[in-house]
Amino acid sequence: MIINSDTKVKKQKSCKWIDTKDKRSEKLCKKNKVFGACKIVCGRCCADDLTRTFTAEDAERTCGWLWSETRKREQCTRPKVGAICAASCGRCCSNDKEFTFDIGGNARGCKWFNKKSRAKKYCKKEPSVAEACQKACDSCEDYTIPITDAPITSPTKSPTKAPVKVPSAGGDDD
Repeated sequence: MIINSDTKVKKQKSCKWIDTKDKRSEKLCKKNKVFGACKIVCGRCCADDLTRTFTAEDAERTCGWLWSETRKREQCTRPKVGAICAASCGRCCSNDKEFTFDIGGNARGCKWFNKKSRAKKYCKKEPSVAEACQKACDSCEDYTIPITDAPITSPTKSPTKAPVKVPSAGGDDD
């Protein structure tokens, strides 16, 4: 508990409490003190929170349970799971700083692939580059975004007939 200068007792709120409501986390994460203390909830740091669990299939689960593509697609769209398991759910899109790839006798890191023409050439050709240089290759998979059907396109043809004028109740046209 925190006692303020008026000697009133205030309950201290946790990062877990902040994360229970989207509007609450949006508002409170703007405060420097909260932003610094609740790094995962506020999106400052990207990692799985190993201290928290979520319920799935009638059991308490940890982020390690999200090892399969199917589980990630089913569970990570849930806000609580996506917040707790940021790394497992694909919210962390980054390049491996230690990765190097030999091109013409030169060791190249992910920064070298930031140029679109290089990324286009090597990221598709070399799976190891795409996996290590996800940000440079734009190959990140964010499981927190639900997969939806493609939108239906609207008709492009204009009507073939002019609209019909509906007669008025009196039967006479003005």
